[in-house]
Amino acid sequence: MNDHYARNPDHVRALKRARTYRITPERQWAMYHAQGGRCANAGCLAPLTFREAEVDHDHACCAGSYSCGLCVRAFLCCNCNSVLGHVKDDPRRLRGLADYLEVDRRRG
Repeated sequence: MNDHYARNPDHVRALKRARTYRITPERQWAMYHAQGGRCANAGCLAPLTFREAEVDHDHACCAGSYSCGLCVRAFLCCNCNSVLGHVKDDPRRLRGLADYLEVDRRRG
């Protein structure tokens, strides 16, 4: 393992995010602290370390893994970020899935 990474994993992660999402390490730390070290999804109680926090951005603005920086929304946990990707950021699909789960629970 790279010695610098081993000594500074948060710094190295912040630099990688800065290249990928065009958000400075300072903005990343501000976002992280503003979220209280938690996933930005109010329905999720997952605590996040700075390193494991995943950047959510609007794919309607910047498709793919890179961002212009203006469309960055917040930090999410891995599961919540993956769900958004799978539903293509479509709120209607997410609401539909929530309704589906509620109806299924009432049946059981």
